[in-house]
Formats: sequence, structure tokens, C-alpha cells
Amino acid sequence: MASVIVKKVENYDVYENENIKLSALFKFFQQAAEKDLDSFGITYNLMRQNNFIFVLTNITVDFFDNIKFNDEIEIRTYPRCVKGVFYIRDFDVFVNSKRCAYASSYWTLINFETRHILRPSVLDSLGVITPSDTDTYLINASRYKDFPDAKRTDVRKAYYSSLDHNLHMNNTFYPDIFADYFYGKIKDLRGKSLTLTYLSEIKNDEIFEIFTGSEDDKYYLSAKNGDDDKVCFTAMLENIK
Repeated sequence: MASVIVKKVENYDVYENENIKLSALFKFFQQAAEKDLDSFGITYNLMRQNNFIFVLTNITVDFFDNIKFNDEIEIRTYPRCVKGVFYIRDFDVFVNSKRCAYASSYWTLINFETRHILRPSVLDSLGVITPSDTDTYLINASRYKDFPDAKRTDVRKAYYSSLDHNLHMNNTFYPDIFADYFYGKIKDLRGKSLTLTYLSEIKNDEIFEIFTGSEDDKYYLSAKNGDDDKVCFTAMLENIK
């Protein structure tokens, strides 16, 4: 079974060319995932009461068409399986019954206070997520830990307005950071695949350095903590394989 949300793309959800902001699409994914967890009785508040939360560690989105201002989009989300410490969840995106995008994401449970990764079994006391075996679209999910050839491009700071109730920069901000440096490449996303890999949290007031590069129609970015040079996240845009 899938949980479904329907959202209209508003003027504040789009870039200047009226295509949906990547951050807006990721927010819709987040809402769909929360709705699905709620259907199993696993609410955010209940998890916080038990001192753990889900965090996104990796997502790959394949785009088949652009999503525009005023479009009414339907997002179906499918909980897939548990692989090691990761919960895999897919998102299927439609406009007027036509698939515009498909995403596969990896989530893990962490202790809210210590931020340590937890075994999936800690969730058993709250409820059971029933995997969906609905045959949809097979995505080539990727994970990129760094891009050594990327060149230092910018320095940014995490401000209070980017934080969420998990006390770190919300995952929906990251794809727009990529868009800031490759806006010419994300204006038309048809036939392209975007992968975000979240490697460590970015917290309030933290400084992170941006490194960018490109090669053979691949455009990539890595962000590193300004204090210890540790990679915070990476992004890669490439053609659908």
C-alpha cells in the first residue's frame, strides 16, 4: 500500500522560470513520509518521547518532466524494506496521471540526544512498518561520499532559520544549495538524476565550505565542515542511466 498526498505548486514553491524548487519537492517528500509513518501509529512525537528520530541519509531522484507553477502533483510513498540500519522508502510523483519523477531514499534511526545510529529493532515497541511490494519503477540509487577533484567555490554558514525541530539544518535546504551553484543545469530537469548524500549534520552557526566541479555532463558538489574538513553532504546531477 502507498500513502498519498496531493499538493498544488504555489508561487513560493518555484524558481524564477516557474519550475518547482528542489527544496519544495523535498518538503513534499517529507510530508508524505510523515503521513505514512502516522498510518502505522509511529508519529514524530511518539518517537521523540522515546528519544529517537528518523534522519535522511541518501536520496536519488530521477526526473522525467518538469513540475511547474500551478501544477497539482500527487505523491505516492512506498516503504520498501530494511537493509542493515537503513529503511528504504520510495516516492512516485505524478501530474495529471503522468509520472514526472521517482525517488528512492534511505533513512536511519538515531538517538536524539547522543546522535548515535540505532538498530531498527528499537522501533518495534512503537509499531511495525509494513513493506510495500507494489511494482513501480526501478531506480539506480547511488551514494557519493566525496568528490576529490572539486574546487573550493564558496563558504556558507548555517543560520537559525534553516534549522528544524531535530536541531540541525533540515534536509530540504540542501538541494537548493546545489541549485545555487548549478542553476543553469537544474532549469530543465527532464532526463536527469539528482543524488543527495547526507554524511554529517550541519548545526546552527556552523561554517561549511562548498566545493564544485563537473565532468562529462556530470555536475557535483561537496560541502565540508570549516573546522575539521569533514564532508557534510554531497550532491550529483547526471543523466538518467
